[in-house]
Amino acid sequence: MLRLETINNIGDAIALWSNRFKTSELKAILQLIPQLFSTHKLNFSSPQDKELALSILGIYIKRFELILRRKFNNTNIDSTACARAIVPLNIDLKNPVLGLKQFADEFGDVKTCHSKCQIDQFLLAQYRDEIERIVQIATQLPKNTNTRGFINIANNLKEILATGAAACNCKRCEKIGDAVIALDTPRNMQLEHTDNSFDYLCPAINQPHYKHPSENQIVMNLSIEDSES
Repeated sequence: MLRLETINNIGDAIALWSNRFKTSELKAILQLIPQLFSTHKLNFSSPQDKELALSILGIYIKRFELILRRKFNNTNIDSTACARAIVPLNIDLKNPVLGLKQFADEFGDVKTCHSKCQIDQFLLAQYRDEIERIVQIATQLPKNTNTRGFINIANNLKEILATGAAACNCKRCEKIGDAVIALDTPRNMQLEHTDNSFDYLCPAINQPHYKHPSENQIVMNLSIEDSES
């Protein structure tokens, strides 16, 4: 976006991003990016700072990628063989746009990625009994703030059971991601999370789990502590 001719400055890029994506995809971006650029004292109204902003983004993305790859190098076997999960991120800091675009293109090529994965085998054979149990449990729950995510996941799983492999694709996987994570986590390990859906997914498949407070809960608790002090 920073390289688009119609984007005059950093502020324009952030505004376009805000209008282009849904809230759930924006939250972290709109918190992190402005703070990051402010830390580096960039001028959000200056066209001259666009390239500097892009360079800073490239450096931080490369750092995060290295940290994740080096610190989490024993993450068990991915039974789904998800091809999107292993798309390489190769960034040349002198020209980060090319590497970022290549990553985005390969990650977005869901047809090729799906042709390499085993999600249908994972859901319809390996964990079919567990999925049937999840679907059954969901039918017995009232739909409210706590259960909504779990029930939506269960409804997608129900459609997969009814339709078969044709219902398995990358977009569907995005909707049932929490279930895939819960199912693929070794039962001798504790799954730690913040999402409500795991409160129902994990007990259904006898997966040990621990729920951390959400970001909103932490902020609220801090506000309460500040008001009481």
